[in-house]
Amino acid sequence: VYLDFNLYHPSLDRMVLVRVFFEFRPSGGVLPILDYVVFRPDKYHTFFDVWVVLIAEGITLLMVLAYTVEEIIHVIKCVYDPKSPWYEYFTRPGTAPHLVNLFLFLVVFGMSYVARRNMPSNIDPSGNVYVSLWSPGNWYRGAKALTSINVLLTWLKIFRYISFVPVFAQISRVLEASFRACFGFIVVIVLVGFALATSF
Repeated sequence: VYLDFNLYHPSLDRMVLVRVFFEFRPSGGVLPILDYVVFRPDKYHTFFDVWVVLIAEGITLLMVLAYTVEEIIHVIKCVYDPKSPWYEYFTRPGTAPHLVNLFLFLVVFGMSYVARRNMPSNIDPSGNVYVSLWSPGNWYRGAKALTSINVLLTWLKIFRYISFVPVFAQISRVLEASFRACFGFIVVIVLVGFALATSF
């Protein structure tokens, strides 16, 4: 059994979708499970949203598309280069996070578009009919989760571009040389951080 309801906060322009599951145990008792999504139903509503957020997102999308086309051309050149093996480009440090970063950008834009298309066009706040917004809400939630991963990958890409500065070239070479030795330590730190984040 589950209970769905939507809450809207007009001054913050945020909607909360709440779903409470009631699981009836075979041994007796009820286990309540709470699931909720917070999102903005109309993303481009105010003057600031249209002229700043929309334009910034458009510029970001154009840059991601340009980088994606550039990477596809570079990969095709590397694959058909007879002087080096076809997989050589993918073994360079920093290439995998860069390609995953571009791919996730495109996935996030696609998920945001699907969420926007799934939003009902006529929602009557004073009406008595329940409108399920879980489909766009889940798409927005997924896009937000992928964006947080993308932020980390974008920060990791700084080591790819920092080597162009002569002062930081030595630091970049040291980081590349010590990456394999430090990889186990990085994994342990990430696991400890994940355990701390989930324990609270």
